[in-house]
Amino acid sequence: MIVKVAPNRRDRRDSFAELNRYLTEGLEARGGDPKQWGWEDLTRYMVKSTVEAGAGMIAEKTIAVEAGNVHSLATAAIEMTATAAKNNRVDAPVVHLILSWPAHEKPDPELIFSAARRVLKSIALDEHQYVIAIHDDTEHRHAHIATSRVHPRTLRAQHLPWLHRSLHRAAREIEIEHGWSHCPGLFTVVEVDGIKTVVPSTAANVQAALGSERARAMETWTGEISLERWCQGEPAAALRNALVRPDASWNGVHQALATFGLALREAPGGGLRVHDISGGINEESERNGVVKASKAFRFMTRSHTELRFGPFTEATKDVIAAPSERSYKRDPAKRLERRLERAVLREELRREFDAELGAARASRIALKAEFKIQFANERKERLDAQKADLKARLKQLANDKTLSAGHKEGIRHVCIASHAAQRSQLLKMIRQEQAVERAAMPELPAWRTWVESRAMTGDQAAISALRGMVYLDRRKGKQLGEDPEDIELTIRPAEGVDVLDQEPKAEAHPNLEWRVTRRGTVMYFVRGEEPAFEDAGSKVAFCRASISDEELRAALRYAMGRWGSEVRLSGGDSIFRDRAERMLVEIGGKPIGVQESSPASHPTEPTSRGKDSRAVRKGIGR
Repeated sequence: MIVKVAPNRRDRRDSFAELNRYLTEGLEARGGDPKQWGWEDLTRYMVKSTVEAGAGMIAEKTIAVEAGNVHSLATAAIEMTATAAKNNRVDAPVVHLILSWPAHEKPDPELIFSAARRVLKSIALDEHQYVIAIHDDTEHRHAHIATSRVHPRTLRAQHLPWLHRSLHRAAREIEIEHGWSHCPGLFTVVEVDGIKTVVPSTAANVQAALGSERARAMETWTGEISLERWCQGEPAAALRNALVRPDASWNGVHQALATFGLALREAPGGGLRVHDISGGINEESERNGVVKASKAFRFMTRSHTELRFGPFTEATKDVIAAPSERSYKRDPAKRLERRLERAVLREELRREFDAELGAARASRIALKAEFKIQFANERKERLDAQKADLKARLKQLANDKTLSAGHKEGIRHVCIASHAAQRSQLLKMIRQEQAVERAAMPELPAWRTWVESRAMTGDQAAISALRGMVYLDRRKGKQLGEDPEDIELTIRPAEGVDVLDQEPKAEAHPNLEWRVTRRGTVMYFVRGEEPAFEDAGSKVAFCRASISDEELRAALRYAMGRWGSEVRLSGGDSIFRDRAERMLVEIGGKPIGVQESSPASHPTEPTSRGKDSRAVRKGIGR
């Protein structure tokens, strides 16, 4: 089922009458007078199929009409126009929606009416006046919905934020409910463990690997490492080695990249691009498996490299055809399954938030109405009493025979000025009382704050969502989960493990306590008030300079529990790194690919907790 929003007229002269005439065209000619079809709140008129229409010779346009929250179908347009006119702040009250079904699906009118009412409910217009007309004069049976944004009783205009998202989500839910085929849109239907669930479509995210910001967004919402980030790992290291060789050349560069299923090619604007050719050259790989060379390999520029090797030349067919040892593509089916599972969890989380937000809004509306009933009359009486007091004083002044006309005029001005000052004071007091009432109302939950509070309880879906928001907030100079010049010792999984598919875990461990930060990471404490190490999803990092043997052992055991006995130690000074490597071997682990970095602040032995510890403690939860 496809759902569309028909655009309003550019001159803002949309008419309920004109729209209803279009929707019900041919109705009277096919069965009677719509005026006789009227009753409280709902009026329905269906055209009986003729023999010619049944044989496919004549196409009926309007085969069924339903009008809701109006007295009759004939007066629907008049009622909707009159209701909208009572709210002069609404420029475009007309809402025109279209529901359409594939050619192979011809739902019964009753099912179409049910789907249309469900769509109206999804955007909170089910209590508004509406007309639904089903047309069958084209290959695709479709329904038009004409409704008003102005509520017929409260006269408030319904705001329609994220209209298309709400409509597309409702369409997928209706398709699941009725067993209809699923149409493409902003949401898609996935099946996890035999249960169909509506999740956001990820096609746009899959194409987002062309730039740094878009790459981080793709990694966040799909759970996949982008080609850009993957190139910055082992392929970048191999390319560095190829560039420093005495016999370095463009051919050596191409051979180093071909080992990882990559090819360096010229871009239309004169730059260079890295192509993923591990799956062959096809339309999909050309669209998704491409990244700027300046993004993937920041240390290599075309101008400097051409000064050494001469003008750029592309790789030969022999180099491209050579089998690659490693490639960017891994297990797409498994990664898709994990991505869909994560999408389902995040959608459920969003539903819970929407439910709490709706309950909070309803509570505020009810409380506001209660305050109005309780205090509005009393405040009006206070204002009226002041006004009546002024009238009485002026009347008494006018009837006083002892005063001259000049004295009366002077006293009259004093009375009016005094009344104005008293009224201003009373209005100020009333505004203060109203401010107190507003403060007493429950606050509406904000998505970020709500997710943070849920994450603090260890909710894995909330931790995942919070990490996604933190990733999107980061600036261009930062990488996802790690810094290119990481001077702190970190523990990472072995190569081949999808670190971006890993989320921080808030789990109970012997002698360990955890706390979720506002960044979505999980701090772990080892018998102390200060955190010992941090699970950031893609790595385990230490939170301070002074690390005891017990804390180091706990961190290594935790990392082995997550990724197995083979882990990588990167960053840190050589003394501290050697200490961690020896301890890893003692507890049955296997250090691989130990990476060096610039000197850091890790000592060989634990030191007293001083300035660095206090700084870390202040930074917890940022």
